[in-house]
Amino acid sequence: MINEILELFPEETFMKADGFDEAIIGIDEPSMRLVYSVSKCIDILLKDMNYEDAMEHFSFNVSGAYVGEKTPIWCLDSFEAISKQGGMYNDNDMTEFNEFSIGLLHKEINGIKYYDYNADWITTKELLKIWQDKKNNKL
Repeated sequence: MINEILELFPEETFMKADGFDEAIIGIDEPSMRLVYSVSKCIDILLKDMNYEDAMEHFSFNVSGAYVGEKTPIWCLDSFEAISKQGGMYNDNDMTEFNEFSIGLLHKEINGIKYYDYNADWITTKELLKIWQDKKNNKL
């Protein structure tokens, strides 16, 4: 994909994430930034580390890195990453989780989404655990 993009836009300069060429799924034409598949990035990292380490490395060192106005876009193209963090969920579960979280204030810092839950800023992973406990009547 990267070779095709470079051929189509030879005058453009793109910011690439080292080692993730196979995860490129396109570009955002208005900003001329590369778009990467998060699930493909995780798959690449899983070749050298376990799932938890791959998620942490990706969050802090890859998607969390701001390198200027050409910083790549990270497309959450699969909810598998969220599913593995908190258990396996089907489409109905994800709809329920989205309805649970939709009314909450949220902000994004360095590519990580935080939700305001009971006056605390928590990550999607933490919110997913709270939702799962409520769903299972643990809270």
